[in-house]
Amino acid sequence: QFADLVRAISPVSEAVQGMAGGEADTARQLANAHTIFNVANLLLFIGFTGPLGRLVTRLVPERPEPAGVVPLYLDDIYLKQPALALDQVRRELVRLGGLVRDMLAHSMQVTVTGSESEVAQFERADDDIDTLYREIIRYLGKLSQATLVLSQPRHLSEFVGIANYLENVGDVIEKDLLAIARKRLGDGTTISPSTSAKLKQIDEKVVEVFDKVLSSLATGDCGDALEAIDSKQIVNDLAQEATAHLAKRLVADEPGRLEAFQIETDIIENYRRINVYSRRIAKLCLELHPGGAGKEG
Repeated sequence: QFADLVRAISPVSEAVQGMAGGEADTARQLANAHTIFNVANLLLFIGFTGPLGRLVTRLVPERPEPAGVVPLYLDDIYLKQPALALDQVRRELVRLGGLVRDMLAHSMQVTVTGSESEVAQFERADDDIDTLYREIIRYLGKLSQATLVLSQPRHLSEFVGIANYLENVGDVIEKDLLAIARKRLGDGTTISPSTSAKLKQIDEKVVEVFDKVLSSLATGDCGDALEAIDSKQIVNDLAQEATAHLAKRLVADEPGRLEAFQIETDIIENYRRINVYSRRIAKLCLELHPGGAGKEG
């Protein structure tokens, strides 16, 4: 019946006679037979996709999501090939940097105007950073026992340094900036719009520099690393400008002006510290790549 259907819908080559005509008709019939068969199977199985999906899920259930953050690239199988293992560490460091960057991008807002719940949420975010940091350091410890050649021991040491500095940035946010936020909430201190604008300028520059650092780590772009290193004077100028603004406001007739001044100057100092760590990471990124001349951070 199937063959009859195929012949019925396949036109005959009347212009070609003999064996040539038979070959042309046969080829057309084979093509039509394949098309009909595949379309029929598709239509038949469309109705069974739901039950088949449920059957597969029952036979191979999904694994539960692990609690908290876990490494994506660190696998002991790479330890036998140190070059591959080091590149996997670099990818995990970029991921760790992304977690730190997420905190950094919102840290000013939380510090200046954040609520108790936002402060608590930031503390949980730092737990993920600490967990991933420990896994990276543990993996690098295993890798240090392998046979490393040429520049690999130096690269391992540089990755340790990068991991430490990334964790230091997270600690500044979690231990220092959030402590400032709690003090602000406890004292009921309000930071003026004009001061907030000055602090935002520092924040935007520090985040921009950190983005350059992550880009250099991810792509090996020495230009991004050099730009990050050269940000020292710009950030210092913004900090001095903000500090001068705070000094002028000390004479303002406002309640709690001295307490606000202390909080605001602490914020500025901690952002300068974050920029120091970013520049140190940038210097290590330069040393990771041939031709990347190190500069003082």
